[in-house]
Amino acid sequence: TGTAAGFLQRKFGTQIKVELLLDPAVKPIRIGAGRLDALVLTLGVRAGEAMPDGGQLTIVTAVAQRAGRHSDGGPLPEYTRLTFADTGVGGAVTPASVADIVSEAGGRVRVESLDGVGTTFTIDLPAISDAAAAPTAPAADHRSRTPVLVVEDEPGVRELITVILARAGHEVVAVDGPHAALAALHRQPIISLMLVDLIMPEMNGYDFVVEARKSAPGVQVIFMSSFAPDAARQAEGDRFLAKPFNVEELTGLVKEILAEPPRV
Repeated sequence: TGTAAGFLQRKFGTQIKVELLLDPAVKPIRIGAGRLDALVLTLGVRAGEAMPDGGQLTIVTAVAQRAGRHSDGGPLPEYTRLTFADTGVGGAVTPASVADIVSEAGGRVRVESLDGVGTTFTIDLPAISDAAAAPTAPAADHRSRTPVLVVEDEPGVRELITVILARAGHEVVAVDGPHAALAALHRQPIISLMLVDLIMPEMNGYDFVVEARKSAPGVQVIFMSSFAPDAARQAEGDRFLAKPFNVEELTGLVKEILAEPPRV
C-alpha cells in the first residue's frame, strides 16, 4: 500500500495531499501485492480526477468485525478495512476493476458520496488468521531476472509500469525516451523484453525498435499506445498492448512473452 500511495503523491505533486493512517495490527488479506496496489492506484487516480482544484486523499487501514455471531455461537471473522476518503466532487461509483478485486477476495465495498464534502470508499476484506496462508508474490522464472526495459516518455505511466512489474518480480530499467533507451542497451545489452510507447517526441516506437535491434537483435517487444497499431511495421512476434491497460493485462502479457523461447 505504501508503494502505491507514494506513487500517487508523486503523481499529484503539491496540489493533492495523500495521508496514510495505517494500523499495524491489521492481519494479512488474501490478495497479492500486485492486486492490492492495483486497487489503491485505481481508487487513487479516481480521487485525483475528482479533485481538479486540489484537496486531500486519506487512506486508512483498520481492524473491523461484523456485528453478530455465527450460527454455532462463535464470533464472525475479522476483516481488514481499507478506507479511501477524498475531498472532491460527489457522485462516485465503484470502478469495475475494484469491484472485481474485492469480490474475488470475498470482500465488500461501500461508497458514500456527498456534493461539496467528498467521497469515501470503505472496503472490507476477510483477514487471514494464519500469516503463513497469506499469498506471496509468484516466484519469477530465471528469465525474469533479465531486466525488462520500459521506454515511456510520460512520467506517471512510466512509474506506474515500473511499480507493477517490480511487484510481479521483474527487474526493471525505465527510461524516458529512445535515446536514453539506446544508451541503456549499450550499457546492459542482455535485455530480453522491451515495453515501448509508440508516440514519443524523439522518435516513434517503430523506428526506435529498428535501431535497438541493431545491437540487440533478439529482444522481444511490446508496443504500447492508445492509438491503433500499424501491423505492417511490427516484426513477427511483436505484441501490442492498448492503453489504458490494467495490471492483469500488463503482467499477463509480460509473463507470457518471457515464457517463450528467445528470439534469434
